[in-house]
Amino acid sequence: MKSSEIFFVGAGRMATALAIGAVKAGIHPAEAMMASALTEASQAKFTQATGIRCVGANDAAASAKMLLLCVKPQKARDVCFELAPRLSPEVHVVSVCAGLSIDTLASWLGTRRITRTMPNTPLSVGMGATGLAHSELLTAVERAAAQRLFETAGVAVEVAEDKLDAVTSLSGSGPAYVFELCAALEEAVAAQGLPPELAHKLAVQTLVGASEMLRRGLGSPDALRDAVTSPGGTTAAALGVLKEHQFRGLWREALAAAVRRAQELGKK
Repeated sequence: MKSSEIFFVGAGRMATALAIGAVKAGIHPAEAMMASALTEASQAKFTQATGIRCVGANDAAASAKMLLLCVKPQKARDVCFELAPRLSPEVHVVSVCAGLSIDTLASWLGTRRITRTMPNTPLSVGMGATGLAHSELLTAVERAAAQRLFETAGVAVEVAEDKLDAVTSLSGSGPAYVFELCAALEEAVAAQGLPPELAHKLAVQTLVGASEMLRRGLGSPDALRDAVTSPGGTTAAALGVLKEHQFRGLWREALAAAVRRAQELGKK
């Protein structure tokens, strides 16, 4: 079988987003990648979206230079044990399986040439935020290759593995916080009589617009907030309520709870 630059084990949303990003960015052509999926329907959907052909996992794993482990964490152990005997000693395994440490994956795969990642769901629209932690055996070139792949679908940063739980609490779980904030804003303004469809449209655009100002580096969060806030004005009144209810302290507690839970899940 012809060797592949990248082999995706699992062909769900994350794999599809990364494959599309790699092809669009020109870092890997579709013909240099392969994938496996559990069902024919999944295979057909992935191939239609990416132009990448799906093959048997066991055959392709032996020839891949980089193997993307994109299966659900609860299925990872069985998949790893099945793949382990066929992996090339030089293969670079990149895992998107939440909560599974490099040590755990290494014990299942028989190799420590592993990058562990924590992407988030906006990866599926090319706006992801991913943390990457590498084992000590990977070269600088291999680390850069993994980061470049995830950067085709958003932002990617390298962190020590013991900081991935913090990444999980921020960007991994973060989309849910934004969705909750959007829902809260819509609910609050609907109580003031604004039609729900208008509340949704304005809330979404406000979140997108404010985020874009931050992304462009137009100022720090505090500076941009102060630019909107006139003394004694409407924004100041609203921010006063948030401060009274310890808004920032609440977020510290929320993210600390997410970190604790990530640590608990990692020990199971």
